[in-house]
Amino acid sequence: MMEEIPSVEGEVETLSEKIQSILDNSKTYLRRLAVVWSELGLCEAQRQPRRDEFEKHLLKELTELLAAMTDEEEKMKIKVIADINEYKLELDNLCNEMKRSVDMPAEELPLVARVKYLKSKVDALRTEKHERVKRLKRLAEMEVALCEILGGRMVIVPFYKSKELPTEEKLKEFLDIIEKMEAKKGANQTTFFAFREKIIELWTQLDLQPCDERQQSILDGDIKKFVLCQENMDYLSVLQQELEKEFSQLEFKAAALREKVMSLWTRLAVPVEERDEFNQNHAGSHIKTIKALEKEAERLELLKRQNLKRFIQATQTELEKVWDKCHYGEQQKREFAAAFTDNFSDDSLSAHESELDRIKGFYEDHKDIFKLIDKREEMWVKMLNFEANASNPSRFENRGGKLLKEEKARKAIEKELPKVEKELESNLLQWENDWERHFIINDVRYLDIITSQRNEREKKKNDEIQKRQKIRKETTMAEMFYGSKPATPVKRKFAGAVSSSCLASPRNSPLSKKLKKVPPSPLVQSTMQIRTKAKGLKRRLSKGKKHTSIMQRNASRRILSSKNSIIPEESYISQGFESSIASTGNYSEFQKGLQQGIVDSRNARSSVLHSNVSTLSCLTTGTK
Repeated sequence: MMEEIPSVEGEVETLSEKIQSILDNSKTYLRRLAVVWSELGLCEAQRQPRRDEFEKHLLKELTELLAAMTDEEEKMKIKVIADINEYKLELDNLCNEMKRSVDMPAEELPLVARVKYLKSKVDALRTEKHERVKRLKRLAEMEVALCEILGGRMVIVPFYKSKELPTEEKLKEFLDIIEKMEAKKGANQTTFFAFREKIIELWTQLDLQPCDERQQSILDGDIKKFVLCQENMDYLSVLQQELEKEFSQLEFKAAALREKVMSLWTRLAVPVEERDEFNQNHAGSHIKTIKALEKEAERLELLKRQNLKRFIQATQTELEKVWDKCHYGEQQKREFAAAFTDNFSDDSLSAHESELDRIKGFYEDHKDIFKLIDKREEMWVKMLNFEANASNPSRFENRGGKLLKEEKARKAIEKELPKVEKELESNLLQWENDWERHFIINDVRYLDIITSQRNEREKKKNDEIQKRQKIRKETTMAEMFYGSKPATPVKRKFAGAVSSSCLASPRNSPLSKKLKKVPPSPLVQSTMQIRTKAKGLKRRLSKGKKHTSIMQRNASRRILSSKNSIIPEESYISQGFESSIASTGNYSEFQKGLQQGIVDSRNARSSVLHSNVSTLSCLTTGTK
């Protein structure tokens, strides 16, 4: 809170009081002066000049003092006004420079208050400006250090040299630049050392040394010499790719040499111990290993020329293995005539090796197709085996879940085989379009083999169906004329059985003679077995129940005989296929026909029922 400023009149009154106080204090000296004058015996005339001199000096000194004080205060006022103007000017400049706005003091304020207000504002802006410049300088120094490592164009340093005062937004922008550069520095350092480790490893593998200053700085790991700029980072990537490519070529060369050496070892029957020792001492793809493999290959080549016959025979053996992997037929093999001669010369060896390399390359180029062919052939054979075993009764023994496992395997093959065939056919068609020739397996186009196998399988199925239909037809004819009577006679007839004399044709007819040659069908054979088992059960029945059963059976037989006697001969001859239960295939279908009213009760003769029906009748009659 500003203090109250006294008025001018009040200040004059205060000063007058001060003067009066001074005069009161000076009376002591005036009294002493009067005493001295009295003691001196000075008269009035003598004292008057002295009083005038006192007044003169006192007035002069007082006037001069007041004048000096007044002048000094006036100067102070002028200085304060000058300071105000100066502060105003500096404040304007600072506000313009710092993009700030400050309220100026009111004109009615005293000069001292105004200069104090302006001075405080100027001091505050000066401090803020100094801090901004200090922060800008620190950011510029950081940018210089980072650019020495990362390279690139500087942004902060030129601004700092322009002496322009940055705003807070500008300083924040510069700080973001520094933070990004720091992050980039960390990332580039990580990338640099990762590249460096891999490059040094490749140099070691390739037995190379740095060839320039930049590569030497990579080896030293000095990021001050090797600037982590984008250009150098790209250089690291390119250098690694080149070294990897060179190393890949070296690996390929080492693999080829090693394969050649191993092939020569096999053909020359080099002891396994000697091979293992060489492989242990010369592992990997190092330059020294390459040289050792080349030297070993030269040594083996010399031995090869010294053992041409054995070597050619070993090559032929290896060629046979590759031919088998490619499923070559005899005609395809014969195209290489040198393999079927007794010429053991250098030219023959070269021809064998060329053919071996060619066929190996062919297999490697089409390995996927050959794998699909092998897979398809394996699945096809399994599927045919499953179909062949489908009619084998022993498969139902089902011990250890064998039948369930077999069914799962069959379903898996039925699901997977079409997919494999589809993929294989697509690949083969694409290959034939690209090469404009057929893909041959065992001297035949494999697509034709697939088609032929499918047609053969389909034909076999149709033949089996026709064979079953023929057997069923012959069985039906035999049962129509002879009935389902078992070959082994029983002690008593089953209830409801019809005499064969009512259904049999004349014995000397041509049809009867032809049917006599038909052997008992599987259906009749199974009936015979079931009835034989039923005999043992019936023997254990009591005599009373047995007598009752026989009477019921005879009564039933007479009823059925009376019904059958009214059926014309042409009726059961013409309707033999429809009325015979054998034509329905199983008992459930026949029973369903009975429920639907399809089979007339007149024609439902026990002599044409399925063997299971006869057996059931026998068991029911015997237990009642």
